[in-house]
Amino acid sequence: MLISFVRIITFALQNFWRNIWLSIATLSIIILTLISVSGLIFISVLTQEAIASAQQLIDLTITFKTDITADEIHSIDQTIKSSLPIESTTFISKEEALAKFKEFHKDDPSIQESLNALEENPLGNALVITANRIEDYPSIIAYFQQDEMQNKIQEFNKNFEKHELILEKMNLLTKRVQEIALVISGIFIVIAALIVFNTIRIAIYTHSEEISIMKLVGATNAFVRGPFIFESIFYSLAATLITLAILMPLLSLISPYISAFFNNSFDLATYFRQHALWIGLYEFLGITLLNLIATSFAIGKYLKI
Repeated sequence: MLISFVRIITFALQNFWRNIWLSIATLSIIILTLISVSGLIFISVLTQEAIASAQQLIDLTITFKTDITADEIHSIDQTIKSSLPIESTTFISKEEALAKFKEFHKDDPSIQESLNALEENPLGNALVITANRIEDYPSIIAYFQQDEMQNKIQEFNKNFEKHELILEKMNLLTKRVQEIALVISGIFIVIAALIVFNTIRIAIYTHSEEISIMKLVGATNAFVRGPFIFESIFYSLAATLITLAILMPLLSLISPYISAFFNNSFDLATYFRQHALWIGLYEFLGITLLNLIATSFAIGKYLKI
């Protein structure tokens, strides 16, 4: 059993080296297929990270009237946290709000003079609300638009509204890019399957006399098919390892530019290193299945046993 297995592996490697240029062409197409699939994975990761980063900038700031005390606002805070889809809230006192307002307009003398002329702080306490999802903001706003709440509110700063359109466009762009990447990956997958099919077919044709002799001396169907099956698996393994070897330095090269876009909060090269084993495993299994299907068709159509 072990001897037969070793012979099958030996014949598979011989098939690879005897048609070296065809083997290189086959490997190249499979590698391009895996790179395109990897690109699709990275596009999905980057767009999800971009959307998550954009959502972190979204909030709803509610400034209360000056006569609404901090205790009343804390009571409102506890109520909305227990009844609304809220991720977090931040209380900003009127003193903090005034200090930030002065700092923001420090280069505007007219505003500074107006503030100095006032006898009391014109700003009220504020509550900055972050929802679980962007879709949850309308329900939060609806709560504060009730008559009893309207009497307490000085101003709504609907920060999320100007980001909502951006997020919608990002989602649409993400879908379009993923569709294009999926089409490109699909084209390479079809080409890879055809190349593997023809490679195995040529190998079968080249060894047709040897196969006839093997059958005459009692070789089993499994023994005859084995080298071609293992040859297709070898293509998958080699292509996966080469793809990972190409992606590692390539991602390290472009990763600083991507990190700068995300303000160093996300590193694509680090993500790849952390998930390289699983990415490689899934790609190997996927391309192996594809190659085995193509090989089975080639053997079934051209190998008369």
